[in-house]
Amino acid sequence: MSVLGAAVTKEAPLTSIQMLWVNLIMDTFASLALATEPPSDRLLNRKPYGKRESIVNSIMYRTVIGASIYQIAILCLILFIPNRVFEFDDSLDEEYEGRPIQRLTMFFQTFVLMQICNSISCRKLDEVSLNPFSGLFNNSLFWLINLIEVGVQYLLILFGDKFAVVCELTVWQHIFCWIFALGGMIVAIFVRTLPSKWFNGINIFAEEGIEEENLDETIASKLRRKSSIRIGSVYDENHENKRSVQKRLSVFKE
Repeated sequence: MSVLGAAVTKEAPLTSIQMLWVNLIMDTFASLALATEPPSDRLLNRKPYGKRESIVNSIMYRTVIGASIYQIAILCLILFIPNRVFEFDDSLDEEYEGRPIQRLTMFFQTFVLMQICNSISCRKLDEVSLNPFSGLFNNSLFWLINLIEVGVQYLLILFGDKFAVVCELTVWQHIFCWIFALGGMIVAIFVRTLPSKWFNGINIFAEEGIEEENLDETIASKLRRKSSIRIGSVYDENHENKRSVQKRLSVFKE
């Protein structure tokens, strides 16, 4: 979206401060919130992963592609739709050097809220758990982090002004931001009903498979090397002890 917005409108839709805040939400806070989710008993029924399986599996590809298509479509709608649809006020642009400030503020607001709602959808990624709100209160830290993110976001919109390059939005614009964000959760449920086997052919960043013979040979060579190192260290230790005993005996004889 940064590249597309800069190429079409000749202006980056997100400033450096906004990009920093978005990265914190999508990376640091989201990782902290989702990593603290308690495990479920369903994990005991899952088959173990094979040694040749990719870290990013077909379910992850399905989730990423589905969320990306929806978010890009909504953000393009906000970025390129005529001003009269969302009643953007052009009179505010002069204070921000001609930047379509209300349009880009709504862009920023929707982007952040979609990431927060997407983190809720990512609590459940399999085909069985279609309800992202199941076990709603089993992780208080997850909801605390999301409430902090929403609170900081609204503080930026209300008081950020020239620092965050944002302006106040109307009530209807805030409502549309939440509609778009919650719509992402509905799309995520629909995407989860798609068979994961449709995405098995995606092998981005996949490591090349190792032949069985080469793999066995590699493991055997590593074991031999470790054994030789261990035997050598034991031999050196015994040899040093022997020399120490001989030295003590010679001193005693003298």
